[in-house]
Amino acid sequence: MGVLAAWLGLSLLARSPREAATRSFALLCLNLSIYGLAIVLGRTSVEPGVQAIAQRVEVAESVLLPVFWLQFIMVVSDTHRLAVLRRAALPSAAALGGALALFALFAPQ
Repeated sequence: MGVLAAWLGLSLLARSPREAATRSFALLCLNLSIYGLAIVLGRTSVEPGVQAIAQRVEVAESVLLPVFWLQFIMVVSDTHRLAVLRRAALPSAAALGGALALFALFAPQ
């Protein structure tokens, strides 16, 4: 999943880096790649420190992925009715996702 997401995101970003949908898709693919890498490292490593960090990154990415998915969907489905939702919901979702991801990364066990 991570390799495919990285390949798709980078190939589209290299073809048209100035389009908003391409940048949004590349961010989504980057987060999918990090999420997949954290899962693989957490499950295959025998070091407890690596497992703990990978688990924190996995939880943080699982909180951030819906935010990036929402952003991508809103950019791709650019309709007039979604303009109000985009202005209201996306900053709130991004702030909430960022706060929860920081909590997942830095909170005690």
